[in-house]
Amino acid sequence: MKSVILTIAFFTLPLLHGKTSETKTKLSDSSKASTTSQELDSEQTKSDQEKVESIYVFGSQDKTFMTPGSAQFIPKKEVKKLDYTDATRILQTVPGVYVQEEDGLGLRANIGLRGSTPNRSKKITLMEDGIVIAPAPYSAPAAYFFPNALRTEDIEVFKGFSSSIYGPNSIGGAVNFVTTPIGNKNEQRVEATIGRVRKYKATTTGPLGENFGYLLELSRMDSDGIKKLPNNGDTGFEKNDVMLKFNFKPGKRSNLSLKATYSNEDANETYLGLSPEDFNTDPYRRYAASERDNLEWNHQQVQLRYDFKINDNADLKAVAYYHQFERNWSKLSNFREGAAFGYSLSDYVNPASPNFEAYYKDVLEGKLDSTLASGDDSLIIGDNDRTYYSTGIQLESEINNSIGASTLQTKVGLRMHRDRIRRNHFQNTYAMTNGRLRLNTAFTTEIGTQNKDRATAVTPYLSQELDFNNGFILSWGGRYEYIDTQRIDYNNNYQLINNYQQVWAPGAGLQYSPTNTINLFVGVNQGVSAISPGQEASVKPEKSTNYEMGLKFNNNKVRGEAIAFYNDYNNIKGFCSFSSGCLNANLDKEFNGGEAEIIGLETMIGSEVSYKAFKFPLSATYTYTQAEFSQKLQSDNSEWGIGTINPGDPLPYIPKNKLSLSAGLQYKKFEGNVRYNIQSKTFDQSVEENRQTVKGYDFVDVITTYKYSKNGTAILSVDNLLDEDYAVSLRPAGLRPGKPRSINVGFRHVF
Repeated sequence: MKSVILTIAFFTLPLLHGKTSETKTKLSDSSKASTTSQELDSEQTKSDQEKVESIYVFGSQDKTFMTPGSAQFIPKKEVKKLDYTDATRILQTVPGVYVQEEDGLGLRANIGLRGSTPNRSKKITLMEDGIVIAPAPYSAPAAYFFPNALRTEDIEVFKGFSSSIYGPNSIGGAVNFVTTPIGNKNEQRVEATIGRVRKYKATTTGPLGENFGYLLELSRMDSDGIKKLPNNGDTGFEKNDVMLKFNFKPGKRSNLSLKATYSNEDANETYLGLSPEDFNTDPYRRYAASERDNLEWNHQQVQLRYDFKINDNADLKAVAYYHQFERNWSKLSNFREGAAFGYSLSDYVNPASPNFEAYYKDVLEGKLDSTLASGDDSLIIGDNDRTYYSTGIQLESEINNSIGASTLQTKVGLRMHRDRIRRNHFQNTYAMTNGRLRLNTAFTTEIGTQNKDRATAVTPYLSQELDFNNGFILSWGGRYEYIDTQRIDYNNNYQLINNYQQVWAPGAGLQYSPTNTINLFVGVNQGVSAISPGQEASVKPEKSTNYEMGLKFNNNKVRGEAIAFYNDYNNIKGFCSFSSGCLNANLDKEFNGGEAEIIGLETMIGSEVSYKAFKFPLSATYTYTQAEFSQKLQSDNSEWGIGTINPGDPLPYIPKNKLSLSAGLQYKKFEGNVRYNIQSKTFDQSVEENRQTVKGYDFVDVITTYKYSKNGTAILSVDNLLDEDYAVSLRPAGLRPGKPRSINVGFRHVF
């Protein structure tokens, strides 16, 4: 710890006492003139936000444009205009982002960046208001909790060198969700939408005297679901969220803010999908054996933030945070036969499986009763009860200096983090009787996984940007992490497994601006994914060397970018989870995958055409990705498939092509937008034997708004306008559908 403090002091003190200059505004007059209405809106948001909170990484589209690397900023105007209840629907339009739908309603987010696996978003850093938000990012990186779209104001996505200082998982990049800020004036806002997913939101905010401010936001989403059980049981969900913020300014240079949230969810969702034949007949059907599947969770969060402006060129930020997440996922796991012989639930759904038996599938559907005396045709339902918590302190300083004719901007910080997961799994046996599940009293409750993992991490980080004021900007930085992990295995006589890791994630970038509207850049960084607690000694950290080069342009007519990237893995790491088709015996195990290569191209272009009182915003994003193994290995990881992986075999669920087109119309009080999304096929595993294809798909969303008064807006939107039936996943047990056509009507009003 002493060496860490000395490192921070070494970088910070000379900068604070050196010659300083006024904070540099990088946008030239011509670039400012090109700022679109959305950018102006986001800049105003940032200006207002800075008065009470410092929660952004970048803060506007203009700043991401000037960043020497890949970064996108989705401002609140865009977020509000789309009116999605599912944040992943918004991220579909960002180049380099892959979203694997799971339930058609966005309850469980699966996000990947630049070829990293999207499964449970475990290879990216998820943040809310600049703080890592996954339940236990070091102990259990699979993010079963995801920030609520209804409390999201802006979204920042950054990849490559731009994400070097953010951890613990920087293989793909990071996503920061910015919540609703405290307002400058007293106002109350109400939103409501009815449709396939109903949403309700109420916000009250404003100042409480000269130096105090507050915000209280209540939101709820619920749905009757998109699938049907044979017994017409509930397949819907309800989700509630409360966010409270306070702000206090003890002086002109300081600010103290508090955020507290409580969220819960009760969802009757399932991992059990359908056979190809059944999916083609009715993709929204559910088998009778999934009737008891249910996930309940609650999440609490507290963040205390202090901002102090040292002088015009330096500030200091300190954040203390505590997150707790409790969940119990009761779900169909297997047949007793499958558990005994190492078959997966997928073997009983997929007729192409060598272990498939029609009799067992009929039991799943409820057509036949469980009658075998051995109990092999009885069904196991596992209660995966888990408790997570994470807590920490993050200190950061931003400093601006002059070095001759050049300007040096420095961000230096320290994170001290601790998290933990407690697994307490049980299994009960049920018999299918007259199309319903009944507890099979012939078998007692079985104890499953019982362990406790914890991790402590100390992470100093540094990012510096040297602007030569001649069009060249040189950037460098990264982070160092010292990670101490421990597992207590209660199933194995309280066995204690300790592990210590040191992680380096450096990076550098060079940017050249030949004109005020063009930026050329190159960058390189090391991507890292640390080892989780309790792994075998042979497991290595995931590491890749990531290269990128690109062009950004922004004038008064068109803005866009084209970025090529190449991620060279010297070890890609797999993670065994139930959601990826893993058997209970291997749950939460990690596997070395050896060398892999990901090559890709991200492009984006946007413009706005005007004719008299009409405006036509247009945009397109396209991502090409080739993600494959580059060496031969024998896989024991269900996520990749069991068997031999050869060079050239694909990484699962990474589409080669992804395209999003958007066209809008603005006329006085009316605004409409049409979005067309296309994704090419993906594969459910890497191993060629028994590999299956998830077909590509496309869908059209339409969003229209009408300002019926100065403070009120009516909303009509249709998701999946053409009602395309499409599959999004084959894992862990059969095909599951994306969202069907959903018509939504609502309003927003400010009082």
